Amino acid sequence: MTDIFHHEDANLPSHEDYKHGIYMQEGAFRTPVPARSAAPEHPPAAEGDECQVPVMKDRPTPDPEAIERKVEHPWMPRAMRAVSVEHPEGTRGNPYDTMSVLQQHVKFFDRHHRGYISMLDTFFGFRELGFNVPFSILAMCIINFSLSYSTCPTLLPDPLFRVYIKNIHKAKHGSSSGVYDTEGRFIPSAFESIFSKYAKADERRQYLTAGEVWHMIKAFRLTADPFGWFAAFFEWGTTLLLVGERVTFTSDSDGGPKTSKNLGSELCISKEHIREIFDGSLFWRLQEERESLKAHKGDRIYHSPHVAMSESVAQDSLTVPTRQKQE
Repeated sequence: MTDIFHHEDANLPSHEDYKHGIYMQEGAFRTPVPARSAAPEHPPAAEGDECQVPVMKDRPTPDPEAIERKVEHPWMPRAMRAVSVEHPEGTRGNPYDTMSVLQQHVKFFDRHHRGYISMLDTFFGFRELGFNVPFSILAMCIINFSLSYSTCPTLLPDPLFRVYIKNIHKAKHGSSSGVYDTEGRFIPSAFESIFSKYAKADERRQYLTAGEVWHMIKAFRLTADPFGWFAAFFEWGTTLLLVGERVTFTSDSDGGPKTSKNLGSELCISKEHIREIFDGSLFWRLQEERESLKAHKGDRIYHSPHVAMSESVAQDSLTVPTRQKQE
C-alpha cells in the first residue's frame, strides 16, 4: 500500500500552509480549509450607516481615527492619567500622579493623608465642596457604609467604617460607565464613548444634559444589580449638583454649544468637568476656588452646591469657564 504522505505526487501541505492554518488533518488525510478572510478595518458597530440594529444606530461608538489622532492607543487603559481627546496628557501638575486614577479620584477625601477615609473625612470633604449639612451626612453614610468592608484589609469589618484607598479598586460596582477597569485604571475609549453615545443636544459633544445623564444611567443598568443602579444614580446626581451649569443651546455657529433648533437653557455637565472628576482634580480646584472666594468676600459664600450659587458668585466663579451667554 502506498503511503500518500511520502509519495512524490501527493499534495502535501507546505510549511507555509501549516503556518497560516490553511490545512487541517482529518484521520489519514489532510483536507484544505478555506483561509480566513481579512478582518474589516473598522468593526461594524463603528459604522453607523451600515448597522441596522436600532440601539447601535442610536448609540454610535466614537470615530476611532479621530480619537487616535489625539490619543495614542485609546483602548489601552491608563494607570495614572485620565486622558481625553482634549487633554491627551491628562491633568498637568497632578501631585498624586503616582497613584491609580481611581485612587486619585478619592484622595481628596483623605484629609490627613493616612491612607484611609474616615466618616468624618467624607463629611468634611463634602462640606468643603459646598454641600449642605444634611446632604453631607447622607453622602457620608452611603459611601462609608457601602464601601468600607470591600476595601478593608482584614476579614473582619472595620467598626469605624473607614474606606482604605489602597484597596479602592475592590469597591468598583456594577452598572457603571466602564471608564475604570477592575484595577482602577482609566480607559480613554470608554470615556469618549459616553459622549459619542449620549451627548445629543450638543453637536460638539462637550456637554451632557440632565436628561441625557438619566438615559445614560438607564443604559448602564445590568440585570439584578439594584446596588449598582443606586450607586450610579447617586454618583451622577451628585455630579449634577456639584458642577451642573445652565447652558443655552442655539443654532448659531458662534463656537458654542449648538443644535438644529433652539432648546433653551438646560442643566448640563461639561466633558472637562467629568474628566476632572474621574481623576479627582476637580475637587482640589473647587476647594481652592471656594477658599479664594471666601478670602475676597470675608464670609461664607454659599450654602449649597454649584447650581444653587447666587448670581454674583456664579459670575466670579472660575468653575464654568465655557458657560454660553446669549447676546
